[in-house]
Formats: sequence, structure tokens, C-alpha cells
Amino acid sequence: TARRFAQCVEVVAGRGKALRQQRGKFAARQRERLVFSPLAAGDLVGGVSMIDESAFEESALLFDCHGSRVIGVMAKPLGVVKQAVLIVVGGPQYRVGSHRQFVLLSRRMAECGIASLRFDYRGMGDSEGQPIDFLRIADDIECAIAQLYREVPNLSGIIIWGLCDAASAALTYAYRDARVVGLVLLNPWVRSAESEARAYVKH
Repeated sequence: TARRFAQCVEVVAGRGKALRQQRGKFAARQRERLVFSPLAAGDLVGGVSMIDESAFEESALLFDCHGSRVIGVMAKPLGVVKQAVLIVVGGPQYRVGSHRQFVLLSRRMAECGIASLRFDYRGMGDSEGQPIDFLRIADDIECAIAQLYREVPNLSGIIIWGLCDAASAALTYAYRDARVVGLVLLNPWVRSAESEARAYVKH
């Protein structure tokens, strides 16, 4: 499973570079919409074949988190699904990610048979509520996991993919939820008052 996941990430990185090189030509096609349409099977970007979107379904979701409506996008492979990834974005970002990295990642994983949900936690992107920092998004993560299980009831567990401060949020959340079986932590934020003070003294 870990090797398969790593292969998906490597392919996404390579295709993401090719997409950026052809940004002008394919800008209209690459813009995320709430209504999705499959790409033509023969489409190429920079000589690299596009993701096969006929292998999965992608849909917009609206679910509740303590009275606020939260927006997410689900990528679900066709057939039986046992694995899923919850993508938690970090900082002042929303579910698409910089350079559409979360769009590409979720679609590539779905092509590999792994479901995913990327969402805007409360106060960010298109979700309702007041802006909150990463120390207070545990409820958002819990609600998103519950929604994932509603969409894919037979999951064997969930891996949380977190970027920056969302990686820190995932780390502090995971131990309390037995449904979380793995973490992917990118550039976790580990700043503390003590380490910040040492940095000021040093620099």
C-alpha cells in the first residue's frame, strides 16, 4: 500500500510539472469546476498522458460541521473501495491547493483505486463559519472523516494527508481516532514559543 501510494505521488509530481509548462494552452481545461467532465482519452500535456478520469467519479459535497456548511470534493474510484485519503490543506489555502496540487493528487489516487476527500474547513474557501487556526480544526477533520465513511462505508481505514499547519493538526488529531491508520505530513509546523525565541537570539 505504501509503495502504491508513493508511486501515485511521484506521477502527480511529474504530471504537475508538465501541466505548469503548458499552463497557457490548457488554462481553461485545468480550472476546477463544481460540475466535472471527463477529459478526452487521447489528451496529452507536454508528452505525458492525462489522468484517466473514466476510472473514477468526482463530485462536490456539502456537509455539516457544528452548524456550518462545509464544502468538499470527493474523488471515488469505480468498483469496491477500501482505501481513502483525507486531504487537509494548510495555511490560507482552499481545497484546490497551489498549482492545483490537491486536484491532481486526488485524481491520480482515484485512478490508482484510492478514494479521497479534499475540503475547505470552516472559515476557509467556500465553507461557512469564522476563520479558525489549525489548533481548532479537529472538529472539521472529524466531520470530514464521518462524511468519507458515509460516502464509502466499507473503508478499512483513512490516511490523513496534511500540508504545513494542517500536517500539525493531523498529527495532534490522529491519536484520538481509531479510523485513522496512517499520516502523510508535509512540512509540518512545529514552532513553539521556545524555538521562536532561540531563532530570534541566533539571527
